[in-house]
Amino acid sequence: MMSTDQILVEQKDGVLVVSLAGRLDITNSEDFENAVLKSLEKKKTPVIVRFQDVSYMSSSGVRALLSIYHALRKHGKDLIIAELSPAVKKIITVTELDRVFPVVESLENALQKVQAG
Repeated sequence: MMSTDQILVEQKDGVLVVSLAGRLDITNSEDFENAVLKSLEKKKTPVIVRFQDVSYMSSSGVRALLSIYHALRKHGKDLIIAELSPAVKKIITVTELDRVFPVVESLENALQKVQAG
């Protein structure tokens, strides 16, 4: 079982891109949330979260996503979810979070969506 987990936060074309790997659960969801929110303190930008290498996401991961989403909405910025693994896609669909924020197939599509406004 793969556990902890990589949280890579980088700026790309004026967007905060967060790439996750491993599991997103109670052991690291707060780290994920804090890493994103800390980066947003410096500059308020849209956020793209990439889930392609995430094998599992618990309810604490969902809570972290919603917290980030609400922080972004206060500043009129978007949260876009990209490159879902099958496990994460199932959770996003069941919880109907795909109705809350955009879900796209690739990082390129997400960047285009941000630039389109």
